[in-house]
Amino acid sequence: MKIEQPKIQMLDPATFNECIIDSDFYNKLIETNPDMDMDEECRVDSCHFKKVDFTQTRIDVKEFLDVIFENCDFTTIEMNEVNFHRCRFVNCKMSGANFFHCILKNVEFDSCLLRMSNFSNCKMELVKIQSTNFEETRLFQSNIKKVELKECDFTKGEFFETPLAGIDFSSSILEGVTVDLNSLKGIKVNSAQAIRLAVLLGIEVVD
Repeated sequence: MKIEQPKIQMLDPATFNECIIDSDFYNKLIETNPDMDMDEECRVDSCHFKKVDFTQTRIDVKEFLDVIFENCDFTTIEMNEVNFHRCRFVNCKMSGANFFHCILKNVEFDSCLLRMSNFSNCKMELVKIQSTNFEETRLFQSNIKKVELKECDFTKGEFFETPLAGIDFSSSILEGVTVDLNSLKGIKVNSAQAIRLAVLLGIEVVD
């Protein structure tokens, strides 16, 4: 599946605090941690964050457009009702992060840690996820379209009222997941996963 990549060209180096003070998160390369809060709502456009610890600031951002996050820390961050468009997360720590009611379109997660994160009431479209840990992640009443998975771990994940039709989980881990029947319709799994899911639904498999 092909998705649109972040549209980033020449970036101006800046510190995180400078961007907060100037309310200017446009066309920036940021490799420093903040020590002040983002008190005013802003939009982040055409930026590359490297090794930034977002747990050190209160994030008041409603839209991330054309952004790369590389080796960043979003652990337990609240990102409610945020729009992510053409964004890429690479090797980021995101355990316990809350993405409630977010919109993710043309977004990629590569080698990220998203254990115990919450994607409930999210809209995902054209999203690629690879080598990412989604253990105990929660997706309730989410709208998912055109999502590509490769070698992800959804151990003990929870899927409710989240249609998974057409999504291929065959290269991923689905051990101990909790899922309702309607969400399962049309899901793509390998034979071993099919047997485990059948048992989960109370179906007795006999040879």
